[in-house]
Amino acid sequence: MKTKIFNKTALVEANQRAIAAGLRAIEPSRLEQMPDDMRYPVVFTLPWERPGWVRCQIGTATTPTGEDYQPVWLDVPTDLYEGMAVIDVPPAVNESGQATDDFQHRAKLAEGIANGFGFDWSLKSLEKVDSMLHAAKGWKKTSKEILANALGCYVGEVLIRETGARWCAEWLEVPADSGNITANPFMRCWKRIEDGSASGVTQWAAVLVATKNQKT
Repeated sequence: MKTKIFNKTALVEANQRAIAAGLRAIEPSRLEQMPDDMRYPVVFTLPWERPGWVRCQIGTATTPTGEDYQPVWLDVPTDLYEGMAVIDVPPAVNESGQATDDFQHRAKLAEGIANGFGFDWSLKSLEKVDSMLHAAKGWKKTSKEILANALGCYVGEVLIRETGARWCAEWLEVPADSGNITANPFMRCWKRIEDGSASGVTQWAAVLVATKNQKT
């Protein structure tokens, strides 16, 4: 997965500029506790009409092991945001060095999204997800990928609650009469950005839930 990443120096600069402009910023006491040698990823960015700024959700922690991981909002100056490097986030690995899927991270990210936007884990809340994805149509590719990956976590966790599905690599396995159905919420969010309402997330999820209900 591609994302942008802050070092502590850039994060402090962005936060100071946001505070000076009266915009969304990280609580200074938390920022002070965050280690200088850690890197802080941009989880996703939001549509925002204020010229010269990008509204970002950033993953933060005050310990190297990340026990108190917390996503926070920060309005970042566009010149600083555009100058940040894009990195590939490697997959988690087990003790044998084999790639594993960080399902716990997806659940935490989905929880952060739900709390940040007041989403209630219902199918109805996916209408708001559709609206956010629709607004990202004109974004740069990397920003669209970040948003689709983040909201895909939330969509996936909603389907898990509604259908008893489970994560399997990058997709969900949704139980159905004829056997498990494979569903990829990340790809669906990407298609919603690129293809518009014809690839709506809300309707797609409703079909999967209806299939599950037919089985039960």
